Amino acid sequence: MGIHLQHFEAGVTELQGATCERFLCMKSKEADGSFMPSVFWLKIHGGAWHRFFIDAWVLFWDEREEYENESDSDFVLFDLGSEHGLGGIKIVSVIMGQTPEVADFESCLTLLFADGRVCIIQYTEEPRRVNLNIADAFIRTRL
Repeated sequence: MGIHLQHFEAGVTELQGATCERFLCMKSKEADGSFMPSVFWLKIHGGAWHRFFIDAWVLFWDEREEYENESDSDFVLFDLGSEHGLGGIKIVSVIMGQTPEVADFESCLTLLFADGRVCIIQYTEEPRRVNLNIADAFIRTRL
């Protein structure tokens, strides 16, 4: 499965009802020394890895047989699944869309989990920024 979505709202329906086994985020080192979320890896229980990222308002989503460790001094791995207890939780929906109502960001990828938590990845091109939020009814965490 390879998906490239641009400038419209669409979902990744193949993952509806699938169970999250692992959820990883590669953060890239920026010129100022900070790290920004860049590439995500989602492992489906009993299934494949899904590697995805947003660039220039385009969602790139590919299915892979194995996880490829891309860590080095400029890319740091962060385990979102372990940090937020997402392993074993079913995915309700994955939706990509433009966000004209949000002044700071142009597009957004939303992963909704069966326990009510949501992972929101917001993207803007000029200047390039990626914002990652994982929230539920009780806690809102900004990474």
